[in-house]
Amino acid sequence: MILNDFYKIDHTTPSDSGMMFHVKLNPDHAIYKSHFPGQPVLPGVCMLQIIKECAQRLIDKKLQYTQILQCKFLRFVDPVQCSDITLTVTLNEKDDGTLQLIANGTCEGDYFIKVKAIL
Repeated sequence: MILNDFYKIDHTTPSDSGMMFHVKLNPDHAIYKSHFPGQPVLPGVCMLQIIKECAQRLIDKKLQYTQILQCKFLRFVDPVQCSDITLTVTLNEKDDGTLQLIANGTCEGDYFIKVKAIL
């Protein structure tokens, strides 16, 4: 985890296409004091980092984004109002040995991010 005490994975459950990670954000983390004062928002780069760390847990190996094919931020996440998020992560090995990641995140049933990337 790149940011200490930023989030924790409560539990995982298999999904039809991969694994669902039930994540608890820490709304008291220092990052929210500057992003943004009085209106905390989960930074997009942190969303991508959490998704990558979930993918690493799937295969127990360090990974790095090599190409982000598509990334849609669909709504902001206020960690005070929505500290429990769900990330669905799927990894598919391509012929060239790279991994294709497909992930989406929901908060209270609403999508906040959709990502397709190469790792």
